[in-house]
Amino acid sequence: MLGGSGLRAFRGLPPLFWRLWAAALINRLGTFVVPFLALYLEGERGLGGRGAGPVVAAFGAGAICAGPLGGALADRLGRRRAIAGGMALCAGALGGLLVARSTGELALAALVLGLAHELPRPAMSAMVADLVPLEDRPRAYGALYWAANLGFALAGVLAGLAALASFTWLFVIDAATSLAC
Repeated sequence: MLGGSGLRAFRGLPPLFWRLWAAALINRLGTFVVPFLALYLEGERGLGGRGAGPVVAAFGAGAICAGPLGGALADRLGRRRAIAGGMALCAGALGGLLVARSTGELALAALVLGLAHELPRPAMSAMVADLVPLEDRPRAYGALYWAANLGFALAGVLAGLAALASFTWLFVIDAATSLAC
């Protein structure tokens, strides 16, 4: 647990950095679909392990490709546009995954979701370098990863509660937090 001295380590970081930090926290707090994707595909969609495996693998393939593409987009379009574009694409891919019917459509939507889910990460890291003086960057990157890990840890609990009501809520809340980010 962070005490008063632990929190002091984050003092002095620029206000715009804290907006980025809050966006990362909100985004990861709403990461509902990814941890439950295999359960959704097997339970709600009836794909079974053999059918769900390739769809989950498609998500992973998209996520692998996202880093280089996200970095290039951040350099060409700007950090904010790359982040906003990735988050909007993420919301759209979540909708596509929810309404997809065939295994091929599910795999395509999962591929786009994996890509969109990780696309903003290079732009966020570059934005830290743009906003924070060199000597404060280790603390800033630490705080950003702390926000992402805290959000993702809490997301599992919140997603589990939402899934009790309906798997559809996982998609709705995840898309809403992507857009809020």
